[in-house]
Amino acid sequence: MNLLKRLDQRVCRLNQAIEDFEKILWHQDAKCQLDMIEYVRQKLKSMREKRDEYLICIQAIAYLEEHLGKDEFEKIVTIHQDAID
Repeated sequence: MNLLKRLDQRVCRLNQAIEDFEKILWHQDAKCQLDMIEYVRQKLKSMREKRDEYLICIQAIAYLEEHLGKDEFEKIVTIHQDAID
């Protein structure tokens, strides 16, 4: 499923970005640069929220795939895949 793979890749990229920003946060915290710390915290919050949205989409797609007929599922996925692109 192409859509699930793309969403999973986005989750993986967000996880890596979150790790990178957490490293920045720890480094900046040691330097006591409050403006940078606040920026990084806001960025982390935003990335975590986006990651959670993608994970919800993945769960919803898996549920639909399990409970709908193949034709009906493919029709829905095609419509929503066009919206993501």
